[in-house]
Amino acid sequence: MRKLLTYLALGMFLVWGIKVKAAPLATARAYLDWSRFTIQTMSWGGTISISWNEQYEYAEAWAGEDYREAESYSWGPLSVSASAPGSLAWVNMDADVMEVYSDPIWVNAGAYAERSASFTVSGEGQVFIGIPYTINVSLNSPDTSGWSRIFIDFFTEDGTKYSSSGAELDKYGSVGNWEDSGWLWVSLYFHDGETGYLDIYLDTYVSSPVPIPGTILLLGSGLLGIVLKNKFRHKV
Repeated sequence: MRKLLTYLALGMFLVWGIKVKAAPLATARAYLDWSRFTIQTMSWGGTISISWNEQYEYAEAWAGEDYREAESYSWGPLSVSASAPGSLAWVNMDADVMEVYSDPIWVNAGAYAERSASFTVSGEGQVFIGIPYTINVSLNSPDTSGWSRIFIDFFTEDGTKYSSSGAELDKYGSVGNWEDSGWLWVSLYFHDGETGYLDIYLDTYVSSPVPIPGTILLLGSGLLGIVLKNKFRHKV
């Protein structure tokens, strides 16, 4: 009876070690509130406006060996996700949000999203583009690392005028939770009929080399080996 109870307890331990997902050792998130995407203009005579010519968006996510990507030639709904045992990464974009997230347990995970467009300016004056952001990195072990980044590039077709803005958190070998939020703004002066380009990038990456599920399984296998060894020794 004692041996039977030992085997049952060991079996339950192994099942628990394989099926239970440990708490995230690290997470990274980058978020843009697209519902508040803002275009403002300032003209010293007449009016100024922009009209979109082409729009494009791209998303990719990876967790361990699982890699996924998707693209669209409009700023519409687009999502993609990747997963591995205990790890997850995803991208979500629609009319209200542009967001990437990474969560590893014992493999690396990352996510990337991009929205870009070209436009033509009518009138002459200053064009301002702004959007609210939040970035976050959380590390629960000194063996983990991660980053969360957002960049906006704003430039003319000939490349002679350029404006950029960004926010980033890069954390390595520390334990804690870091967050930054606010508005990102870019601005350029345009002449009537000029073509402009806008590129927005979100990027997250997290690395967690500590194999918690594998450690549990290894310990359980070792205990099973000891029990079986003792069992066969008593039979000899």
